[in-house]
Amino acid sequence: MGGGVSIPVPLSDVRQEDLKAKYAKFIEEGLSEEDINTKLTKAMPGLVVFDQIDCDHTGKVSSRELKRTLRALPRKKPTPPEGGWPDGKPPPFVPFDAMYETLDSDGDGEISLEEWLDNLSKLPGLESAINGAIDPVTGKLKDYVSLEDRLAELVAKGDDATDEEKAKIESIRASLGETAAAPAEEAPAEEAPAEEAAPAEEAPAEEAPAEEAPAEAAPAEEALSGDSKVTQGV
Repeated sequence: MGGGVSIPVPLSDVRQEDLKAKYAKFIEEGLSEEDINTKLTKAMPGLVVFDQIDCDHTGKVSSRELKRTLRALPRKKPTPPEGGWPDGKPPPFVPFDAMYETLDSDGDGEISLEEWLDNLSKLPGLESAINGAIDPVTGKLKDYVSLEDRLAELVAKGDDATDEEKAKIESIRASLGETAAAPAEEAPAEEAPAEEAAPAEEAPAEEAPAEEAPAEAAPAEEALSGDSKVTQGV
């Protein structure tokens, strides 16, 4: 792709396709390479953050994903942008539902990249909080932990993981669409008793927590939902 746009971090395949589509669109509109570079460079910070918070890499940000993002933002009043607030005063309280509705302008229940880039400026408090939480080196939110990273952290605990943590593992796998892959990896453990008598006694002990996990899965999902009222100015 031309234009010489600097990409601070590796992007997912979905985001790379988005960039290519934007570039092709600008070419069709007759923009010069310089103008294309300017537009794409301006969009890059928002695009990098969108790629980070789109946990399942569907190309859309859900209500749950946005709530997860808000938890990673500093709990303090946002710093006024350069030149001050648009109306000369700090932005008012905005309930989460109203915030999501502003970003999801077509009302389809999900936030597309275009909606994110076009509508974030309509929520100056949220935009300021995000800008203040971005790592200048990576271009990503500093305190945001992706589902993949959280899953790896929990799985690494192995047998030391609590029942609650094991339930969270299954919940995260479900969110990432990994539920089908997990049983396939555990299948050999079910075949082991046929070849080795000793491991057969250990297998039930390891599988017991897995049966308890569904009972605790609901709280894990509720934790992701969080409080439905979030201010821009947190």
